[in-house]
Amino acid sequence: MRDGTCSTETQKNRKKRRDPWQRVCTKMTKAERKGNFPLTPYYSNHLLTHSSSPRSHRLQQRRIHSHARTLDHLEERNTQDRTERYSEKRSALYNMASLIQALLDWLRSLFFKTEMELTLVGLQNSGKTTLVNVIASGQFQEDMIPTVGFNMRKVSKGNVTMKLWDIGGQPRFRSMWERYCRGVNAIVFVIDSADHDKLDAARTELRNLLDKPQLASIPVLVLGNKNDLPGALTVDQIIEVMNLKQIASREVSCYSISAKNQVNIDITLQWLIKKGKGK
Repeated sequence: MRDGTCSTETQKNRKKRRDPWQRVCTKMTKAERKGNFPLTPYYSNHLLTHSSSPRSHRLQQRRIHSHARTLDHLEERNTQDRTERYSEKRSALYNMASLIQALLDWLRSLFFKTEMELTLVGLQNSGKTTLVNVIASGQFQEDMIPTVGFNMRKVSKGNVTMKLWDIGGQPRFRSMWERYCRGVNAIVFVIDSADHDKLDAARTELRNLLDKPQLASIPVLVLGNKNDLPGALTVDQIIEVMNLKQIASREVSCYSISAKNQVNIDITLQWLIKKGKGK
């Protein structure tokens, strides 16, 4: 009985010695299901890595550590994937914004950009070509070559593009005026307000031009250029000398300007742009 009792106690002691390992394995299995692999307090590094520990526990430790490394790798890969997806979404949003902006610019240019045609006429040396150059570049050039025939120049001001026809003012080119004034948004008649000897000829040419049936109802802007010179006429004097008050069949405006000093060029552009927009 004593031997049997001792034998039974020995077996119980062996079971008790095995119980901690079983409890460790059980706890580690529960922790594994939760996704946590703490080294303490469930088991000891020394205990599980010691050569005297059971082989099953050493294998369990390797499996747990391998699983942990796999989870770390997956987490790193997921982070990298999220970063790549974020970069792709950001790039897609940027491309979409660029596309929308390009579409808006195209629609704006299609519906809001205005193109207009203007014809500048007047006697020679009145400053038509100089005025066109100032409008286009904002710079004044002292010596300009007289226009032979005609010149055409496109000028953009904001969303308005103006096609300017500069027609020569010599007597042999005056017959061309009516042809290049057909269908334009406005006629700009330029005179030298300081050259009194040519005012009568300028008045006659303006009246002959406006009497053409094809040019009926086209607005006219009379510009008295070179008001920086001595003896230049004022606006009221230009209106009187050119008989502008007698013109009732169309809109007529008159400004005194200086292309050289860029005086009243801004209000001239405002008038032209309004006519281009149909105001």
